[in-house]
Amino acid sequence: MYTKKLVRWHLINMGSPKDFHSIHFHGQTFLDKQTKDHRQGVFPLLPGGFADLEMEPSKPGLWQLETEVGDLQQRGMQTLFLVIDESCEHPLGLISQSVKDSQITASHYTGEWKPHLARLQNSGKYNAWSTDQDDGNWIQVDFQRPVVISKVATQGAKQLFTSHYVEKYTISYSTDRRKWTVYKGISNRKTFTANENYHEVKENTFFPPLIGRFVRLIPTQSYNRPTVRLEYYGCELDGCSVPLGMESGRISDLQITASSVASSWFAGPWQPWFARLNKQGAVNAWQAKTNNMQQWLQVELKDVKKITGIVTQGAKSMGTEMYVTEYTIEYSKDGKTWIKYKEDEDDFDQKIFPGNEDNNGHMKNYIYPPIFSRFIRIIPRRWQKTITMRIELLGCDFE
Repeated sequence: MYTKKLVRWHLINMGSPKDFHSIHFHGQTFLDKQTKDHRQGVFPLLPGGFADLEMEPSKPGLWQLETEVGDLQQRGMQTLFLVIDESCEHPLGLISQSVKDSQITASHYTGEWKPHLARLQNSGKYNAWSTDQDDGNWIQVDFQRPVVISKVATQGAKQLFTSHYVEKYTISYSTDRRKWTVYKGISNRKTFTANENYHEVKENTFFPPLIGRFVRLIPTQSYNRPTVRLEYYGCELDGCSVPLGMESGRISDLQITASSVASSWFAGPWQPWFARLNKQGAVNAWQAKTNNMQQWLQVELKDVKKITGIVTQGAKSMGTEMYVTEYTIEYSKDGKTWIKYKEDEDDFDQKIFPGNEDNNGHMKNYIYPPIFSRFIRIIPRRWQKTITMRIELLGCDFE
């Protein structure tokens, strides 16, 4: 369902003639309610009763509908409903390269026709992914967090004087890389018709849209070699990735601390509260006094937040570029007991995030599953010259 579009629910109590159902629509509000709070999506349904409810969804995301049954409010039925914006057709990062090379992989590739080249409208001698294998081929994109995907565009390529392109393909997707789902649409298995030549762009729409972090395009029929350039289109699943206040100053200086602070003879100390994204000046970042893996930069938030991403940046001093190339994250609710961030509770090692490749560019990493916490520590593991950082945290309020 789409935001700002009328939705009508038909509710029928098919259970015991004695029990009533309390039906909870998380995150949404009925049209006949005058005030908005977390209980405004709750409706009581009497035994044997029925009701028609109208809702105009306003909050995009994957929301839960659940019922509680009887006086003891025992758990009843549960299901999920997806709310998306009508304009959920934004490029998801292959063309713009916000999807990094390391996020694009494949079952196999031929010569220099590597997976990371499979970006729509890419140009050059080698400008697409291509393989000479006949069967079992796929190209995968990791978006680092689940996103809503509404459309895919594909294109072939020319190698020397020969055209190569995919004529038909299927799509599989996953949120954890373990359990994969074949996209079916409204059929048993959806096979998409793709390109008819190497240069024109062919778009296919997903209806209903899919939700996935990992998406695989699987060629089933090709002209010459399976060869593709592509872009996915869609939108964020929950919209919870707004800057939390490092760059804007909403996070105060007192909320930003560090393990140690280096000092410059010409401009003074590189204080932790200088670690604000895009800060300018001769001394415009946090820099550690000692370069080892015991250093950290800490942000204390005033309230528990849902933290979904981090943007990092280095700095330059006297012509020397300085930045962190790898880091880990720890988090705490009280600033005393710290938890190492892992993508999966079963993982033995904590997640290592890729950092910057130069002093001024932004490197965005999504945090999925998200962190719910007040205290965040960034712990550099590798760096160029010295440990130097400017950052922004991304997320939203947590209710």
